[in-house]
Amino acid sequence: MIVEEVWICLKTSHPTAGIIENMSGFICPNVKQNLIFLEWEQQSLWQKRYDTQVIARIPIEPAIREGGDSGKPIVYHKPDSQTAKIPRSIKQTLGIYRK
Repeated sequence: MIVEEVWICLKTSHPTAGIIENMSGFICPNVKQNLIFLEWEQQSLWQKRYDTQVIARIPIEPAIREGGDSGKPIVYHKPDSQTAKIPRSIKQTLGIYRK
């Protein structure tokens, strides 16, 4: 899927800031550890091939769904969680972060 989107951007002359990989792993609520689904070595090949970078990897985390279902987004109600910090790091990487 990543390759298709990058290819479309290149073919239509749209610039890319980088890749944000969604569902890159799973934050297990029991061990609070990111279990990786895709091998990151494979992703570095995509980076080289398309001359871009991986800006962020967003894992699946049950707290994201729970927060969305209850109207309490994780970035506001669990701001210190590993996943809640990712949008801030994306903004900082892209240079659009304001405190």
